[in-house]
Amino acid sequence: MSLAGAANRRFQPTHERARLDAAARSRLKRKHVRPALGVLVEQFLSDLATPYFLLTAVLLNLLINLASGYIKDFLDRTPRWVAGMVSLRARRASPERAKRIKRLAADPHLQTMQMGLIIHTRLKSLGILMLSVLLMTLPSIAPEVLPLAARAALMMVALLVYAVAARYVFQAQSELDMLEEATS
Repeated sequence: MSLAGAANRRFQPTHERARLDAAARSRLKRKHVRPALGVLVEQFLSDLATPYFLLTAVLLNLLINLASGYIKDFLDRTPRWVAGMVSLRARRASPERAKRIKRLAADPHLQTMQMGLIIHTRLKSLGILMLSVLLMTLPSIAPEVLPLAARAALMMVALLVYAVAARYVFQAQSELDMLEEATS
């Protein structure tokens, strides 16, 4: 600002200076906000006030309420069915597990091999977990590069990879439990 500008500014009324300062602050704030995001938010907020959106929300609410009465029985039966299948699978695997524990207890070489398998499975799960974290952070690192659909797809793939890593963690823990049971 020049010296003349500073002198003129000093003689402006205080409410006008405050208005100019507020405008300058808002311009500074807007520089740090991505313009596309602001446009999307403004568009979303303007869409909320339309009658089309309100009618759609009411109709969806009615549809969900009607469907929930029919879906409720299915949702009540499904967890019992899944629990029954899990317990049936555990009962079928129980004799096989007992045989493996007996073989582990009798053979020290097999115990060493089992420990190597556990370490290998844990390392594999750690590598897959790191891949899932990378895939989860990639869309947030470069949102301008990837379109929204690609970012959503990457997140879904990352969640599936994370589920695979969790499966390996649980498998390693199950193998470790068998080894501890055989050595105790």
